[in-house]
Amino acid sequence: LKEVHIYQVDFQQHPAGERRLCEAQVWSFNKVENVDWPHGSFFRPQGIFCAGDFYVASPFALYRGQQGDAGDAVKLEEVQRARLPRAVSAACSPDSGLLDCLFLATTQDGLEIWPAKGSRSGDGASLRLADRPWQLATGSTVSCAKVLQLLPPDEVGLAEWCLLLAGWDGQSIPIAAVPLLHGVSKPPTHSVRPGLDAPLKEETKGAVALHLDSHGQLIALLSTGYIEAWDLFASRSLGRWRPQWPESFQPVGFCQDANVGFLVIGHDTDRGGASISMSPGLPWNATFQAAW
Repeated sequence: LKEVHIYQVDFQQHPAGERRLCEAQVWSFNKVENVDWPHGSFFRPQGIFCAGDFYVASPFALYRGQQGDAGDAVKLEEVQRARLPRAVSAACSPDSGLLDCLFLATTQDGLEIWPAKGSRSGDGASLRLADRPWQLATGSTVSCAKVLQLLPPDEVGLAEWCLLLAGWDGQSIPIAAVPLLHGVSKPPTHSVRPGLDAPLKEETKGAVALHLDSHGQLIALLSTGYIEAWDLFASRSLGRWRPQWPESFQPVGFCQDANVGFLVIGHDTDRGGASISMSPGLPWNATFQAAW
């Protein structure tokens, strides 16, 4: 495997720190009340992005969340009218606003990537996947120096910034890095060649949502109902949790940012429309505590 530059990394926490699967801790979430949803119960969420503020995607538009004074409704202001694919995600660089990020979505045989402030058809690029097609994808812009072990040998040293990618391919969560030859706001041109998988603590039939931030933290909500997380830069597992939210909440996406906390968006199967659940902190990071 070393000769063909494919690596398998052991993320498991061994002896003293190892826990049995049945001991997964509870991760509590609170419902964000008093959200002024556009079109009320007709609103259909497709994703949520955290980049300073938080943004919500519907099939037809992108909205920025605005938190007013205590007791005021959370307003959603439309910032872009565009058809967005299902399960679209945003790959951002540290401290960037959403419109400086790259949007990405899966296709039948690869990934579609385009600038958030550009045209999907005119400014986008299609990247071929070297292995099985992905059903979900997430990414973040990081320094190439932090992901050298993921880059194929012929792509090392080509750029300062890389697009770190992770996806669900129906069996596993492959991870890849692609150099950004034309800067952080332009889509890459190289094909996606995964270098490793994020090891799941148990078999699962599917992933509901994925999120990858600029610190290399990959978070997966699995069809089993559990959340698993990994630190890709340190090659270690961060743990496994059972999220606690209302039974009527059906999540479709999540994001995390120090300004807004950990936000999960989904459908409200009782009342219809959308709902947001939030946690102000991360269970593996005691210093992460959102002010909101």
